[in-house]
Amino acid sequence: MAGMFELFIDAEDSFRFQLTAPDGTVMAVSRPFPSKAAAAEGIAAVRPVSMRTPLQCQRMAG
Repeated sequence: MAGMFELFIDAEDSFRFQLTAPDGTVMAVSRPFPSKAAAAEGIAAVRPVSMRTPLQCQRMAG
């Protein structure tokens, strides 16, 4: 089973979505959106890219 996008309302009454792994782990959380429709558009924009984007590692300072 693949992960899934979940749409929710945050503490400031903004719409957000999160990408959840099959085991329930939250992998990513979006920025706030002003409406449910805008958040759905955000999911639609991210979904195709998230499935084909290669992993890129960067060296972190410290």
